[in-house]
Amino acid sequence: MPRAKTYQTEAIIIKKTKLGEADRILTLYTPELGKIQGVAKGIRRPKAKLAGHLEMLTHSMVSLVHGHNLDTIIGSQTINSFLPLKCDLELGACALYATELVGQFATERQENRPLFGLLLEMMQQLSSLDRPAEGAANNDNSIKSGVHFPSPSMGEGQDGGDFPGKRESAFQPRRHDYHPDTSGLLRYFEVHLLHEAGYRPQLELCVACRRPLPQVTTYFSAAAGGVLCTDCRHKQSFSYPLSAGALSVLRALQEADWSAACQTQCDGRVQQEMETVMRHYLRYLLERDIRSAAWLDTLKGIQQRRQTPE
Repeated sequence: MPRAKTYQTEAIIIKKTKLGEADRILTLYTPELGKIQGVAKGIRRPKAKLAGHLEMLTHSMVSLVHGHNLDTIIGSQTINSFLPLKCDLELGACALYATELVGQFATERQENRPLFGLLLEMMQQLSSLDRPAEGAANNDNSIKSGVHFPSPSMGEGQDGGDFPGKRESAFQPRRHDYHPDTSGLLRYFEVHLLHEAGYRPQLELCVACRRPLPQVTTYFSAAAGGVLCTDCRHKQSFSYPLSAGALSVLRALQEADWSAACQTQCDGRVQQEMETVMRHYLRYLLERDIRSAAWLDTLKGIQQRRQTPE
């Protein structure tokens, strides 16, 4: 049976590339088709009707026509424009980091609904950070090493945008009333992205001797795909030290839901350890630098300088 010439899919715009004088090639991440590309003809012209519906970091319902080499985008309706991500440098940088990772790990035209849902929820969580914090301080739930997690209660599902002709999404992200730090969201996204991509790191046992890890400093090896105990660390030529506190947070994030990730609280040293280990593992798997990570680092440096008393 011949396939239909046109089709429609829910999509998040994760990359755009100029083509000719007025066109763009857009990379879309979809729940049914995974990563696909489509040509948006004339979209760079000043009065292009589809331009606002096909911006980076926009969640849209997109109509395409099958082509010989590339499909052509013929229509789009915004589901959620995620305006906060386009108005705040830090939130936008975090979202671009997430979309870059999805673009690198995703396979062309291979369905991965959990990964689509993870990316969509990440963008919703980041967008909610511009809301006032409410009731986050009165939380007594905690795990060891001074890292606190909230109760697993979630807010009401919202799609976060009212647009003419908007269609309901099959994925309904949930919003929260507190104002968490982005570092917990980034680490949560990384560990769950790795799980969905088939590269979940081993954090419970030593990857070499398979023994339980003691509550002391261990060593993360990207080549081994997990943590090495003190006795086995020399079996790999390069590894990063990981304190017991940082390891416990990463373990918790592997099993946590979004509500827990949003209120991860730990000191700057533990945050830096986790970031270093996860970045190294991601670079090792991708065999390239993560471009958007440099922008995140620049913004973090600016923030640290502002907080340093003169």
